[in-house]
Amino acid sequence: MSYTTGSPMAWCSRQRLRPNYIGSCNNGFALPMVIMTTALLMVLAVGFMTVASRERQGTSDEINLTKALYLADAGVELTLQYLAESSFVWSDFVTNLGQGQSVKVSRAVGEIGDGSNEVWHFNSEGTIEDEEGKVLARRSLQATVKRAFLPGQFTEGVDPGNSLLLGGNEDPQEAIFYHRGDLTLFGQGEFRGRFILAVDGKITVEGCLQPGEAEDSLTIISSRQVELAGGCTLWAVIFTPTCLLGNHSSLFGRTICGTVIKQPGSVQVSDSSTYSFEEQSINFVQGIAPYRPMLVRWRELYPVF
Repeated sequence: MSYTTGSPMAWCSRQRLRPNYIGSCNNGFALPMVIMTTALLMVLAVGFMTVASRERQGTSDEINLTKALYLADAGVELTLQYLAESSFVWSDFVTNLGQGQSVKVSRAVGEIGDGSNEVWHFNSEGTIEDEEGKVLARRSLQATVKRAFLPGQFTEGVDPGNSLLLGGNEDPQEAIFYHRGDLTLFGQGEFRGRFILAVDGKITVEGCLQPGEAEDSLTIISSRQVELAGGCTLWAVIFTPTCLLGNHSSLFGRTICGTVIKQPGSVQVSDSSTYSFEEQSINFVQGIAPYRPMLVRWRELYPVF
């Protein structure tokens, strides 16, 4: 095929025959491709940077929220210490721990607080702030505390081992028992005297146990749980996080605890008929050891996760 001397195609043919020819007749087509490729790479780079930035921010937020929750939990621990040292004389407080970390604890009012001397409700708020005072994270816990006695206050008592028998004519007139570990209390009818049973563990009560005289008293203190076996009858004032009443069991006396679980047929009586017994039991313990705060429940006020 031949071209006329002056035609564009002939000119292109002559250009291709030159030794230093590096182009083509399509000069300018590569530039838009380069621009589009560069733009696409830039868009991808910006997208990756945005995702990475959000991931870092999300991780930072999660860390701050976790720190704030730990601060709120520390506020609950400070509350227990404060109540113990002040003998339950309360005043709201704010503790600044530095580096933008603070804890605020206040006694709840209104529907949350019942105003009694035995039950206390608190809000503990942990806050994380940046250097400019901007709040980065805030978590709140609601805690319920009861005035109670703890097993560790009676470690000087007699250790009965993993079982104790009360009731009958051989009971001492007055005794304090302390045991570390689970214990079973066997009741044999009427007891005579004033008794404190403190256990760092679970207490299981079997049989029947009731006061023989008007001045008799029994206080049971457990760090874990007090369980009345099925058919058991017990007169006692109980301090424990959880009290379980077995089938057809009967408890006569006050329970200062977080939860009372009642099985079918079980009953608890705490009224004018048991008032004198309850007061005598508590007064006997108060003469030996002061009240201590017992945390019976806590929950996050506004859950995040």
